[in-house]
Amino acid sequence: MKKITATTKKPTTKKESHTEEIKRYIGALSEEFQHRVSAIGEQFSSLHEKLDEHGKKLDEHGKKLDEHKRILDMHTEMIGEMSVDIQEIKDILDEKADKKSVILLEKRLLRVEEMQKA
Repeated sequence: MKKITATTKKPTTKKESHTEEIKRYIGALSEEFQHRVSAIGEQFSSLHEKLDEHGKKLDEHGKKLDEHKRILDMHTEMIGEMSVDIQEIKDILDEKADKKSVILLEKRLLRVEEMQKA
């Protein structure tokens, strides 16, 4: 008699082999998809870090701009005060006689004094 060996091999039909092939294909697609999602996650993380760095730089620039605005406001105020001072000086100089006018007045006074002596 022949010895029967116990093997549990199932006979594979065309349908079963086709199903197994689809399962392998879907598994491969799933693995590829997971790798791509992981790569996108890494890129997003890198971009997020860069955005944070740029946000910090923008904050620093904002602070510098605030300081420059404060200095500009001070300078504008100082220029305004200097403009008022210059106008006051102009008014004072307008009230004073210029050197040419003083010389002419001195000459006239000398003539008047000479006429009185004569």
